[in-house]
Amino acid sequence: MLGRVTLIAKGPTTRCRALSGKMGGEYLAISGYNVPETAFENGQPMIQHIVFLSLPKTADMNELAEVMAGLNDLVGLVDGFSAFTHGPNIDVEGKSPEAPYGFVCQFENLTSLHRYADDPRHQALGARLVAMCGGAEGIKVYDISTGETP
Repeated sequence: MLGRVTLIAKGPTTRCRALSGKMGGEYLAISGYNVPETAFENGQPMIQHIVFLSLPKTADMNELAEVMAGLNDLVGLVDGFSAFTHGPNIDVEGKSPEAPYGFVCQFENLTSLHRYADDPRHQALGARLVAMCGGAEGIKVYDISTGETP
């Protein structure tokens, strides 16, 4: 069962817009990145921060491994950052060949995600990823509100 799901997407080409409707009897809401804090007043749902990297074939895999290790090291150091996974995009459906690698961070709530975004260690690691991907347009970020509280 999906429950209530909110997809918060941000990226250089993303425009804020909202769509909602019924899908299989479940309510699905998709909205832009600028979601007010008040949207989660009755308990903030867990957030899956999903990042896709458009790495060039010449990308330094040792540097990528260092950045992934650095992000993994932030789990538990940034309050509310509870899990980190990463790996190659196997693209089973052939719909995302431009993003050969990705990672997922789990946050206890939106406040935790903001704390992570503002953390200087995350910002330094993110700057390395931006450089590896040839600019910010080479990185796509999706923040999924699971509708579940930890």
